[in-house]
Amino acid sequence: MCRIESAANGQFCCSAIWKNDFSEDSLSKELSFIISLSNCKHLTRLWIDENPLNGFLPKSIGNLSSSLESISARNCGIISEIPSSIGNLSNWVRLSFATNSLTGVIPTTIKWLLKLQMIDLSDNQIQGTIPSELCYLLNLGGLRLGQNMLSGMVPSCLGNVTTLRYVYLNSNNLRSIMPTSFWSLRDILALDMSGNYLTGSLPAEIENFKVLVYLNLSNNQYLGGIPSTIGALQDLQELCLEHNKLQGLIPDSMKNMLQLRHLDLSFNNLEGEIPNSLQVLSNLRYFNVSYNRLKGPIPHGGPFANFTNLSFLSNEALCGAPWLQPCTSTFEHESKTKRIVMIVLLASGSVILALVISIFLVRLKLRKKTLAPTQNLLPMATFERASFYELRQITNGFSESNLLGSGSFGSVYKGNRENGMVWAIKVFDLQLEGFGARLHAQWKP
Repeated sequence: MCRIESAANGQFCCSAIWKNDFSEDSLSKELSFIISLSNCKHLTRLWIDENPLNGFLPKSIGNLSSSLESISARNCGIISEIPSSIGNLSNWVRLSFATNSLTGVIPTTIKWLLKLQMIDLSDNQIQGTIPSELCYLLNLGGLRLGQNMLSGMVPSCLGNVTTLRYVYLNSNNLRSIMPTSFWSLRDILALDMSGNYLTGSLPAEIENFKVLVYLNLSNNQYLGGIPSTIGALQDLQELCLEHNKLQGLIPDSMKNMLQLRHLDLSFNNLEGEIPNSLQVLSNLRYFNVSYNRLKGPIPHGGPFANFTNLSFLSNEALCGAPWLQPCTSTFEHESKTKRIVMIVLLASGSVILALVISIFLVRLKLRKKTLAPTQNLLPMATFERASFYELRQITNGFSESNLLGSGSFGSVYKGNRENGMVWAIKVFDLQLEGFGARLHAQWKP
């Protein structure tokens, strides 16, 4: 705790009056006592947390001592904007106005506070975007802007602030994807981006967070699978990915996260089985995979012996726990179902095959019947040899009673044979001019 000290000239060098009933009666609601402190040339720290100030920060706050290094006014009921004059306090190392009712935007003049190591403006009503001017603060180790009304994207240049160790941007209206440069912060210890509208997928570069202890990306819109490279986070103690749209399997590589104490993957679209290898996570105290599409046996060894049904609610086909069906019956039921399906498919296939063969045979038979008369006409199309004597006999000597008709080249007679067949016999007139010569030429030896 900092003492209230005074120099020989009566000026404060350190003022600490937190957790008191210190207040100020002012009609203007302006915190005039801060104005009076501008005369304290040696003031280095001003800690007034948890006092019912309920007023406005004066615009002249920038007139405080240039030696001021730290100001902390948490939970004081401050209801104003952050004055842009704070950019004058170039020696500030710590800035904390958390849990107030600050409005407006983060002033861009903050970029002149090059010695700042910690900014805590969480739990206020600050609007606008996260200013890229924060990227000028190359000594910044802690950035706490959670529980505000910030919108837009996370500045990609924050990935260049390699001194960052704690980043809390939770419970805002941030959108789009996390900049790829952000995943290169190898020394970050805690990251909370929960309660926003961030999308995209978790990149394989998440493995760069080698020393990360706390990671909360819950209540966003992350898609895709959990990268297997997450197993590289061997110092991680708390992992919160619930209420997203993650898919795929729970990576078996999580077995390497031996420091893990809290793991929440609930309310996603994860599939497959819970890796049995997670039983080695002896430090795991909280585990929740409820409201996914998991199936198969629940691990029963290691920390899983202490988890209740509340950790596994509303999944497709988990089994093996006392409050669930035995896994064997589930598998037997699946095997029986598969056998029934196979039998039905085979029977249906046999019926269809028999039907196709029957249709083929019937069509083949009908085709033979259709072709039979045509084939029987073939013998009738052949010619038989007969003597002139036989032709004369079956036509009764070419009598007129057997005459069927006459033409320009001769006559046609009907002949009745003994086997019942009827012949049509054409007799050419050899007296016609030219015909006899052609006939004689035809039979010339």
